[in-house]
Amino acid sequence: MKALGIYLLKTRIHGIFTISALSLLSLFISPLSYFISGAPMGLLALRKGPRTGLQVACGCLLLTILMAMALGAQTGIPVAFMVSVWLPVILCASILRRTQSQGLAVLCAGGAGAIVTAYIYLVLDEIQAWWQDWFARWQEYAISGETASQLEQINESITPLLSAFITSGFVFSLITTLLLARWWQSALFNPGGFRQEFYSLRLPRALLFPALLGLCALLLAADNAPVLVRDMVILMLILYLYQGLSVIHGAVHGRPLSRLMLTGLYISFFLLPHAVLMFVSCAGIVNSCIGRAPVRITDENV
Repeated sequence: MKALGIYLLKTRIHGIFTISALSLLSLFISPLSYFISGAPMGLLALRKGPRTGLQVACGCLLLTILMAMALGAQTGIPVAFMVSVWLPVILCASILRRTQSQGLAVLCAGGAGAIVTAYIYLVLDEIQAWWQDWFARWQEYAISGETASQLEQINESITPLLSAFITSGFVFSLITTLLLARWWQSALFNPGGFRQEFYSLRLPRALLFPALLGLCALLLAADNAPVLVRDMVILMLILYLYQGLSVIHGAVHGRPLSRLMLTGLYISFFLLPHAVLMFVSCAGIVNSCIGRAPVRITDENV
């Protein structure tokens, strides 16, 4: 990782070729495609600045389009990388570079997610009906009646939440990619700096009131609450997830079996994702409510 980071930071040309190659490679590892193509761009924007990041992104766009044409692939894929990965990462990296605040960078990512949500609601008049029609088209390719029945059950269960899932997945990928790029930068130029900065991650207190108001609205009128309110609350829970992780990491830092406890926490994300997400997000919300200061790492407790 260190050798790769030093190489892509040498010149703009090095960055263009490295990020373009990694982006094409990420197409074959789809679950990690956002991180593989976004983290190098985030590192470059954090180290060199947003102007250089934009120049490299434009070069990557041109190069990947040419490579896609040569391979007979769809040229829309590089454009999708530009719009959904490189530009959001550069924007959030520029906020983090200027403010040195991971909390503000996380909030910026949440703002990008809110814009995506608003765009979905503006473009689609009946969001659930649109998703149902999309699923109906996929059902035409069902091999058997049993498969069609299973698809119908999936349709009924997840269609109301698909917009929230897509937006939240985008924001989660964006924030995680940005933090990965920041860790990468710290490993190269400021060993140990990422830990201190992450333990200080706090969202602005101004976000607390709408988050609590939205949660109360969902608890008091779960079935009658507007869909947009529900989607925004889910988005805010994703933001507070990172503050909750910061709080938990800071709380167990330096304690016996701290690594074992954190390993158990992350394993539980895969076993009980919804419950653990709510628990960690609520830990972040509670921390904002009581206004507890972040843990400070000193030479004595590192």
